[in-house]
Order: sequence, then C-alpha cells, then structure tokens
Amino acid sequence: MRAIGTILPYRSNGADAVILPDKELMKQKRGAFDFRSDGNVHVAKWYDNSIVRIASNFLTHRPLRNTQRRVKGQRIEVQMPNIIRSYNTGIGGVDLLYRRAAAYRPTIRSEKWYWPLFINAVNTATVAAWWIHCFVEERPLSHLELRRHMVLSLLQSERTATPRVASGFMSQLPDIRFDGVNHIIGTGLQGRCKVCKRNTKNMCKTCNVRLH
Repeated sequence: MRAIGTILPYRSNGADAVILPDKELMKQKRGAFDFRSDGNVHVAKWYDNSIVRIASNFLTHRPLRNTQRRVKGQRIEVQMPNIIRSYNTGIGGVDLLYRRAAAYRPTIRSEKWYWPLFINAVNTATVAAWWIHCFVEERPLSHLELRRHMVLSLLQSERTATPRVASGFMSQLPDIRFDGVNHIIGTGLQGRCKVCKRNTKNMCKTCNVRLH
C-alpha cells in the first residue's frame, strides 16, 4: 500500500537523529530541505513558513520543482521536493473527505474496541460512493439523499415477503429488484403480468411483480 503524510519528530523512527536539525535548516534560505531514506521509507524536511516533515514509502525528493512564495512582500521562487508537492496536491482531498464524513457521522455506540474503526470505514466508504455517484450521474442525489437510499436498500434486503401487492412494480428499490438474490416465483393474488399484460397468479416474492 502506498502512503504519504506528515510526521512528528518523535515518530520518525530515528530519522530525525540523522536528518539536518531544524535550527540548521532555518539558517538557510527559504525552500531549503534535507532528505533521508533507508530504501523503504523516505523522509524529507523542508523549510517553508516553518519546518515541514513528510514521510512516504514510494516518493522521494526528486524531481525538484520550483514554486512561488511571498517573502517580505515580494514573490520569489523556491525549490520544492517532489514528495512535498505530491502531499500538497492530495491534502485538499483528504480535508474534504473528513469534512464530508463529519457531516453525517453515525452515532451508534458499542463497547467493542473495533467498532470505531469499523463504523469509520463504513462512513468513509459512503462518502467515496457519493463522490462516484456525483461523477457518473447527470442529476446526482444529495449526500443525505444517497445515505437514505442506501439505508432503505439495506433494510428492504432483509424484509420478508408480504402477500400485499397493491404497491405495484416500483414498490421495491432498483437495488433489490436487480440484485439477483432470492427472486423466487410463487403464487399470489391474480393480476396482470408486467410483460404480456395477461392475468396470472405467478409473482416474484421479492419484487412483488407478477410474471408468467
């Protein structure tokens, strides 16, 4: 799994002992950096407004890029290692993910130690699903509407069949009608076949749809 993120000095697993100290780095001009790697984990320290520490298992400091910073009212170009640039590019999406996940965070509690990890994973996956939905649909649902739709689909997947068929063809959500699970033809009250419009007692017990 590829990973990149900021680290604290005491969480650097010894890298901070061999990399250039903060005071020495800040004596240099803005944009100065130091880089260390053991072949598996790469750690970079970059001097911007303050010292930034980034670690990754797949990115290094190369290639170096130039970026603009304001110093004493003037814009100057400073060097930015590739590991820093990639982190800055992706951090906006991480912040947005956290903000969306916090908007409708589940409040179900449990005494199991793994429950917060599980519920946070489900919440994060729901936000990701909503983003994909917005990307592929011309008229997407809102974040809250999609969550409601998912909950209703899960509830209906466990609902037992009922002989009442007055709700019609669209009584079940599309997720249930096309999931390919437990669609067994049984008998019920006589009504019109959805396909040929002739009377029949045969019907799908899951969808409540009459079929020959």
